[in-house]
Amino acid sequence: MYDQPEYDPFWAAVEELDTVVYMHPRTPTPGQNKKLWEGRPALLTAPLSFGQDVQRHALGLCVNGVFDRFPGVKFVIGHLGEMIPAHLWRLGTSTPQTHSTVFLPFPQCSLSTVFPFLPFPRAEHLLSHTY
Repeated sequence: MYDQPEYDPFWAAVEELDTVVYMHPRTPTPGQNKKLWEGRPALLTAPLSFGQDVQRHALGLCVNGVFDRFPGVKFVIGHLGEMIPAHLWRLGTSTPQTHSTVFLPFPQCSLSTVFPFLPFPRAEHLLSHTY
C-alpha cells in the first residue's frame, strides 16, 4: 500500500514535479490470486477484483493522510473511479472522520478534492444531499 510514511518521498516528488498519478487496476499477483480468488475465476479482473483493489488503495491514501501531507498531489482513478462512486453514500455515513483533515464528509473529499475521475472540474453538484 502506498499510503504509509515510507512512500512520502514518492508523494513529495509527485507534488514537487506538479505531475499526475493515475491509478489503474491490474491482475492479482499469484499469491493474491491463490489466497483470494482461487475457485472464483469469474470474479477476477473487471467483474470484482479490479474495483476492490483500486478502492482499497485509493481510500487508504485518503484516510492515512497522504493528501494532508501533500495537498498538491493530483490523483486520478481510471474507469470513472472503479467502485468508489457507487459506495459514496456508505463511505460518507459510516467511515470515521478522525483519520485525516482532508477527510471531509467523504463524498466532498473524493469528488472535488482528491479524485478528479469525472469529466467535470468540480463535481459537488452531483451530490443530491448532504451526508
